[in-house]
Amino acid sequence: MLLAGIFIGLKFHPPLLLCCLLFAVGLAGGIFFYRRGKDYVLDQPPKRLSRLFICLALFAAGMGRTAFQSSARSDGAVENFAGQRFEGLTGYITAPPVTTSSRTTLRVQLDEVQADPGFPKEGKLLLVFFGNPQTEFRYGDRVAFSGTLALPADTGGGFSYREWLERDGITCLINNPRVELLPGFSGSHLRAWIYGLRTKLLAQVYRLFPKPESALMAGILLGDESKITSDVDRAFQKTGTSHVIAISGSNFTLLLMLLLSMIRRLVPHWWAPLLIMPFIPFYTILVGGNAAVVRAAIMCALSVFGSVLGRTGYGVNNLALTAAIMCLWKPAMLFDLGFQLSAAATAGILLFSEPLCSAVRGVIGKIFPKMSENVLNTTVSVLNEFCLMSISAQVFTMWISAQAFGRISLISLGANFLIAPFQSMIMLGGFAALLLSFLFYSLGAAAAWLVWPAPALTIRIVQLCAEIPWGSVYSDLSAAQAWLMIGLIIAIWLGKHRIAESIRKRNFQPYAAMLLLFAAIMVWTNAADRLNHRTEISYHQTASSMTLSVRSPGNRLMVVGEGLTNYAAQDILEKQLLPVRRVPEAASIDITEGWMSREFLGSGVADGLSILYLNGKSPRPETGVPEELIPGFAFSVDGTELELAAFFLGKRAWVVKNEGYSLLFPNGIPPERIFTRIGPDRREISLVVFGKRDDRERWTDCEIPLLDVSDQNDVTFEVKPGNVSRYP
Repeated sequence: MLLAGIFIGLKFHPPLLLCCLLFAVGLAGGIFFYRRGKDYVLDQPPKRLSRLFICLALFAAGMGRTAFQSSARSDGAVENFAGQRFEGLTGYITAPPVTTSSRTTLRVQLDEVQADPGFPKEGKLLLVFFGNPQTEFRYGDRVAFSGTLALPADTGGGFSYREWLERDGITCLINNPRVELLPGFSGSHLRAWIYGLRTKLLAQVYRLFPKPESALMAGILLGDESKITSDVDRAFQKTGTSHVIAISGSNFTLLLMLLLSMIRRLVPHWWAPLLIMPFIPFYTILVGGNAAVVRAAIMCALSVFGSVLGRTGYGVNNLALTAAIMCLWKPAMLFDLGFQLSAAATAGILLFSEPLCSAVRGVIGKIFPKMSENVLNTTVSVLNEFCLMSISAQVFTMWISAQAFGRISLISLGANFLIAPFQSMIMLGGFAALLLSFLFYSLGAAAAWLVWPAPALTIRIVQLCAEIPWGSVYSDLSAAQAWLMIGLIIAIWLGKHRIAESIRKRNFQPYAAMLLLFAAIMVWTNAADRLNHRTEISYHQTASSMTLSVRSPGNRLMVVGEGLTNYAAQDILEKQLLPVRRVPEAASIDITEGWMSREFLGSGVADGLSILYLNGKSPRPETGVPEELIPGFAFSVDGTELELAAFFLGKRAWVVKNEGYSLLFPNGIPPERIFTRIGPDRREISLVVFGKRDDRERWTDCEIPLLDVSDQNDVTFEVKPGNVSRYP
């Protein structure tokens, strides 16, 4: 109920006074009916009412936590100054810099006292350098910086960059700021020492292991994913094995259990497990403290305390308590994808791993009745380690991943099964090689040479699995649908005894009716989607790229993309099999780099296109289309036409025409350039859709209705003859 209250509070922002009132009513009612219930031995109405009021108090406490956080923001909060330029803001760096191949980011906490009283005085900022800054920054450094405050762009879709930053308290950013170091240090000296140790360990990992294995080892051992190449990262995403790249809760738990067993051997006393407690926060900070690691750290700490006190906790209760602690500390954590996946995977393992093992044990026992008990236990244990635990973890996570990433990996179980034997070797062998290298480098290098096949095989196996054409399919699952499926699974699990009783009595009618209803909904949904004689237009645009996707009534695609990478182009054109197969028919793709263009053509995703233009030229002139994409050329599918209206300064304006309606996407080209091409009769255009590149002042004299979507990254339209509707 506490988590439900936090969810409602984040979604609807109830007033703090209402939350306090509900909490007081729930607490008073709970105490009153608890005392009345003590007069009864059986579970009488006062006891049930007591539980109900306690649940109300917890629910109100969750809402109150979010309401208190919202009311605590002052007028000096940095987000209130977005769009303004400031000179000489001061603050300190709260985390080690994050450097990738294209940029470096610094997280900075503003000082409460600024040089100018008109400056913001509260909040966190993200300083973004495109390229490597000339100055070397560290955690705790005091800095003065200048630049224009900007709100993070909300990318839309399943992932929101703005919300991701806000979960860490960052509400504004500055691109390419001017930064200078100030004297002094702010922050924790202990954290600074841990981060310094992390830097040395990372340097040693990259020295011991070759590329690309060193990047994978750094991610698994120390949570540093900055050196993972895009092709390797894409392969892990397509195969549903991304959890392997970064330090995860399971790896953290494995390391702690190993240390705990060593401590118990060296110190055979009841209090020996407490010796591991300082290591838990130390390693949590060392690896970056992501949601999965924090969740594992809290659960391990609870388990250690429970074992010392002689009480073995129930895993689901520990998970619920851990989730409540994390969300009370940071309510926005409830919507953090890493937290959701970690908690869902742990819940799946706790609920389904043991029953699944029991079922497999029973099946093997029937097939091989003469198998000894030891061999049977060993077989089930190996299957659980390599396969069954992964199946249990994905009972819930597959729905969250499908909604968040827009794809479902059909080979996730097989890929996880193949790479599972190497993960313990990577974790334990990698740490052994690191420790030995600091004592005697040659010995550590020899150990690393023995460990190297494990990450090498992991990467090669994942890349081979990613090349399977049908291994990954797209999904249009919404967040509501994903959590509805998870809720349905939980409801079935809670009512499993009643279901089993109905099966024994051969009472299948209710379940058959539910199955038929579910099947009917799916069939009619797909049938309606196939027969909805409408044109669907999806327009995705940022400051540097644009994608226009037109789906015809026959579920065929015409795609335009500018400023894309080869991976983004492949994602757009890959066949979408869920819920309806949408076949790419024609495309014009502009890719920024020459080598990316070659990789895109070599990927094979565009082989089935009847028309393809790559950077304005046809790579297959034998198809009968003009060699160069010229204004006036049009793609036409199922009565829907996509026409190139104008080309100017490397940009293209497009018109989507449907019977009785036409939408113009200027894409940064001024109206005089467009209408010089398409003719003076502007009545042919029903609606002009503005994006981030378009200058509205140039269109003030235009008589055509204008729709400004420049404050969004994604917008979708449905076009019917004579009418157009915009998706909410």
